[in-house]
This record gives sequence, C-alpha cells and structure tokens, in this order.
Amino acid sequence: GYVFYVSAVIRELLNDENGAYIDYKKAAELHPDHPVIRADVLRWAERLGMTEDLARYRSAWPGVLARSIPPSSAEVILFFEEEFLPFKQEATLWIPLPSGWTAIALPVLASPPSVWPPPVIWEGNEALGRAEPLTDLTALAARALQERMPAIATRQIARAVAKGTAVEVANRQKGGEWAALLLSLYNLISERADLRSWTSLPARTSIWRGTVPLGEYTFRVEQGGVTSPELRLTVAPGSRVILWGYRTGRRASLHGVTF
Repeated sequence: GYVFYVSAVIRELLNDENGAYIDYKKAAELHPDHPVIRADVLRWAERLGMTEDLARYRSAWPGVLARSIPPSSAEVILFFEEEFLPFKQEATLWIPLPSGWTAIALPVLASPPSVWPPPVIWEGNEALGRAEPLTDLTALAARALQERMPAIATRQIARAVAKGTAVEVANRQKGGEWAALLLSLYNLISERADLRSWTSLPARTSIWRGTVPLGEYTFRVEQGGVTSPELRLTVAPGSRVILWGYRTGRRASLHGVTF
C-alpha cells in the first residue's frame, strides 16, 4: 500500500492523472479503512468524472469527504518511515535419521522493533497533524517467511537425508569409520540457513497530507519524544511540498522539496 501511494503521488507530479487514480485505488484495495487514502480516491473519482466508482465509494465510505485544496494554499505530503526490518537469524533443529541425529538450520526473524506512537508533523509551535500508520512491513515479512517455511524445511530435511545417507554408506565400507566421522562433522559445519533479507527496508510507514497557506515554514517531525532537526521551506500557492521523514532509534531526520 505504501508503494502504491508513493507511486500515485509521483504520477500526480508528472500530471499522469489516470495512472495516479489507478494507484490510489490499488492502495485503497489494500488499506480500505485508511482515512488519507479514502480522501484521495474520492478526490480523483470526482475530478475524473468516475461516476460509478464515486457512487460505490461513497456508499462504502459514508461520511468521508473528498480532499480539497483551498485557494491560495499549498499541499503538504509527509512520508514517514521508522526503524528497519528485523534481520533473519539461524535456528538449529535436531532430527532423527537412520544414521543418527542430525541438525538442520532454519531462518527465523529476530525480535521486531518496538511500536512507537504515530509521528506528529509540526510547523513552529503548531502541530499540523498526526501521520496515519499505513504499512507494517515487519508483519508482511513474518507472513512471507511463514508461508515459505514448509518449502524451506522440506528442502533442508531432504539435504539432511542425503547427507545422512552418505554417512551411512561410508560407515558400511571397510575402514570407513573415519570417513563417516569426517562427513558427519562436515554436515554439521556446512549446515547454514538462508539469511538473505531486505534489512534496509523500513519496519513501518505512515503518511500525512494537509494544506497550508503560502509563506515561509519551519517543519519538523516528532515521534515518541524524538524530534528531527527543523526544515525551512518557502511555500507558494498551488505548489506541493513533499516531506520525507525517518526515525532510527533515538535519531530522526526530515527532508523536503517543493514542486
């Protein structure tokens, strides 16, 4: 959902109205209860004259208003990312084979980062709004690993059986005790889980979208007592201010550009 929303905003900046509307709808399919996405879907359905879509969305989302931009105002969009996906670590599981006990290595996710309150965007001493959580990539990564685990375990067990068979064959041969022992040691040493993962992705994402009058602004973002340095921008009527904030541990940062 976060990817589709970012793509929709980029398409807006490129004046690809149909593409933006499609991506907003895809984000809404994944997050139908998200207030920010709902307002954008209704805005574009009205703008593009999608009467059937508009009727369906208004029926499904009673009371939700289409996003509007007052005259002599500019739009501010905040994309906020926090922490990183937990890395994978190795867990050893011992299984019995005809040749004896052997170990298989399986990947498991490390403990996920703790959940913090939603970030707040500030302008000077005024809170403009609270970003709405959008995507929990940690949960998605855990579900993806869970779905792949049967295949991973089957593959690892098949490898263990093949290694165990080699040990058993070596043990049956005359003078093969040392070969069987070396094979067993090699099997234990070479058993490794696949720990490749997207550790550079954020653990969670949030978005906020609002409007401000023209002028000079000093933006900052705060989450759980951690505040980013201030960002000074000049806002012109009809422009869009794209802000990207992130937090890792006790450090937060905020970057932005005006279109």
